[in-house]
Amino acid sequence: MSRHDDAEGRPHVRVDSLRLLHVFQIPVYDAIRERDADFYARLEKAGFMLDFGDDNSGLFMKYLRRARATTSMSAPPSSWPTVTSSSSLAVDVVRLTKDAIVLSNGKSLPADLVVYATGYGSMNGWAADLISPEVAAKVGKCWGLGSGTTKDPGPWEGELRNMWKPTQQEALWFHGGNLHQSRHYSCTWHFSSRRVWKEFQHRLTDSRQCTT
Repeated sequence: MSRHDDAEGRPHVRVDSLRLLHVFQIPVYDAIRERDADFYARLEKAGFMLDFGDDNSGLFMKYLRRARATTSMSAPPSSWPTVTSSSSLAVDVVRLTKDAIVLSNGKSLPADLVVYATGYGSMNGWAADLISPEVAAKVGKCWGLGSGTTKDPGPWEGELRNMWKPTQQEALWFHGGNLHQSRHYSCTWHFSSRRVWKEFQHRLTDSRQCTT
């Protein structure tokens, strides 16, 4: 929570809810891990590499901090993994041959097709590819909170970096996230973009007056 006065001396109090969100998420995921302990044990036995974030705050905080690929699973016990031999999920791909995948544990898996599900790309990276590296550098990092956790370096931002608001590059805005964020931030974006449009109209009118 922080307090500051506006230009007319009126006090404003800002509640930094995102800084507290992980505190409330941790007990939720503690309960999930306890309730579904057998499910997660079976997944790990099958070779899945599981984690709940640096501070065990779970799926949603990882999404806000890193925007990496996430998977939610819901299934009846009858369909839970029942693997009796060791799987190859918890290893790395070393190289590909013309008909197989060579893994870091020395095994080779025959394959006709290999699909890389590498997760979400960086919006900053897309800006570099689609516009220019100079613009991407000017904008800076997109997404993340500055939590100081893995792949979300500080300093603390208090909101998602460079999302749904003006950036350092004039007329460049970034919109992303899931449906609930799109619904929530569309209102913020609407009012912000109206203000920007009005400023543009004023500048356009002024420039026309200067040329007449």
